[in-house]
Amino acid sequence: MSQSDIDYVGRFLAAFGAGDKEQLAKLVHPDFENPQSSALPYGGQTYRGLDGFYKFALGIFPSTWQIERFDVLRRFYEPGTKPDEESVVLLFHMVGKVAATGEPVDTTLAEHWIFKDGKLLYSKPHWFEPPRKAAELSKKS
Repeated sequence: MSQSDIDYVGRFLAAFGAGDKEQLAKLVHPDFENPQSSALPYGGQTYRGLDGFYKFALGIFPSTWQIERFDVLRRFYEPGTKPDEESVVLLFHMVGKVAATGEPVDTTLAEHWIFKDGKLLYSKPHWFEPPRKAAELSKKS
């Protein structure tokens, strides 16, 4: 993984954590896509474009999870499989609570990120073990 990609991940996570729309607009591709698992309360949808990114990342995600820690454990880099695209898989450790129930969350998730033109084009999370009560909430809605 190049130093610029490592720097990008750090800038992105800082902007995401701060809810910095101005910085995120510089980092997210206009054709961004983020499919979500149907096992989650907000699942079964794909969030598209910068507006979809804002809706999910700055609205739905933080209103679902009360995050205390969201750490990058590992990065797995793959140079472009398509022209002008690069791919990285990030392994995260997330600690916090389910906002609606207070259920503790301590899990890992891997996210596949694809970059195009130096911006995040695609992000797909793969949860190791979504919280039970969060999964139950998604079945009721």
